[in-house]
Amino acid sequence: MKDAWLGLPSQKSGVTYNYLLILAGFQSVKPDRMVIRFVAKHAGLDAKKLTPMETADLIQQVAELYPTQPRWLDHVIWRHVSGREVFKADELNQGDVGTLG
Repeated sequence: MKDAWLGLPSQKSGVTYNYLLILAGFQSVKPDRMVIRFVAKHAGLDAKKLTPMETADLIQQVAELYPTQPRWLDHVIWRHVSGREVFKADELNQGDVGTLG
């Protein structure tokens, strides 16, 4: 299925395929340009040379070390770089931080 998806026009990076996996409830990472820049900056890498899949691999490796879920870590990075609150108030109150269902 992944090969068929990546064969579609404008889908070769795999970013939207990974997002489909997230929406289906699987552990995956959807590294958009903002997440790639964040990871590159904090890993001392060149964002122009870092691919979405390399970024996803790095996020998954960090999530394993933390330990947390890769999709949660990806989402927290995205919320941070997009200027949103990293944690929503209801997540903090319910103790859901780091679990993301």
